[in-house]
Amino acid sequence: MRYLPLPQRLTHLALLCGITVAGLAAAPGIASAAKPEALTPLQAAAQASGSGHGRDTIISSAPSVNSPSLLARSASSSRAPWTGGQYSVVVGGKTVKVTVWLSSQFATNAAVNRSWALFYAKLPHGTELSHLTLYIATLHQIQSNNFCGAWADSCYWPDQGKIYLTGETPPDGANIQQIAAHEYAHHIAGFRVNYPWDTLGRGPKRWATSMHVCEKAATGEMHPGDEGDYYYSNPGEIWAESYRVYASTFAGLVPDTWASFAPDSDLATWLGWTQTTTNLAAVAKDVSSPWAAQHKQSLTAPLGASGTQVSTIAIRTALDGRLEYLTTVTGTLRVRVTATSADGRPLALSGTSTKAKAQLCGTSAAIIKVTRLSGNGKWKMTVGDPGN
Repeated sequence: MRYLPLPQRLTHLALLCGITVAGLAAAPGIASAAKPEALTPLQAAAQASGSGHGRDTIISSAPSVNSPSLLARSASSSRAPWTGGQYSVVVGGKTVKVTVWLSSQFATNAAVNRSWALFYAKLPHGTELSHLTLYIATLHQIQSNNFCGAWADSCYWPDQGKIYLTGETPPDGANIQQIAAHEYAHHIAGFRVNYPWDTLGRGPKRWATSMHVCEKAATGEMHPGDEGDYYYSNPGEIWAESYRVYASTFAGLVPDTWASFAPDSDLATWLGWTQTTTNLAAVAKDVSSPWAAQHKQSLTAPLGASGTQVSTIAIRTALDGRLEYLTTVTGTLRVRVTATSADGRPLALSGTSTKAKAQLCGTSAAIIKVTRLSGNGKWKMTVGDPGN
């Protein structure tokens, strides 16, 4: 997915503390006075003008980091194309490793690599942090077709957990520190589940539910995964901006405003997605307590000519997702199974009467009814729903 440079503190995980970094595999190189220094996160924030409009991309397959056209190295350069490696980061008493590589188009500086490892360690995160690889490149490299493409200051490659980030302030003055946080939101989404949907295109489950993504996608108000004309209505990008706003305050950064990274032509659309306290609380929970799988339950009851003719099952869930059930019977019993929303509207089921699935979209409850048609016996049902 492509990214144009986009660029309340809430209760979250235990506060990050005791953060230290040590380079584990820094490749040697010869610094050159002719080569620019890549910016640290603090320098990036200090040099930002606050006038830049951000836009990025999510891309399906990663480039070769040794691509000559991407590196644009001079014939006289004998250095490896990237310097850096894994940096050991201690967060809350636990050690994780963050991999950071610096382009040889910049002067070799291990302190820059370490500073970016620290930056990401301070952002709210989960276990996905240890799977991150950051490449810091020149803007020229970033905007090549081998990296992120024209107009981008950064991009995310989900298949390998790689962020490509420029190490210099773009001409539009975009805040690279803020863009880096936005990109990390895509990395988080890449390690979250929003069954049955694509998390990168729709955002993690709790946040997507709070934003009514399912309903808005159905009406055409949102365009999941659209990195083109409907970029500013793409919930995958709206999620990333929501995380940026939340993470900036969490990490003690000075966040750019929600509207600062939308061009005037898209400002009205973008302002429509400004996050509420509820939305940001959902961001926090998606980071710290990710939704993992369907809530499953097994139910059974008898039906017969002399007793109850209908069994009613109430399903309650706080999240959008999928309702699915499988029904079996014993004896001579024959049944019909139906499912409705709490207000009685039939759910759009696919499958058969006894094995079906339906989307739960903007509803907190569903009613399943097992009606006896003939015979006697027991019905047994396995039900899956999004849970809470």
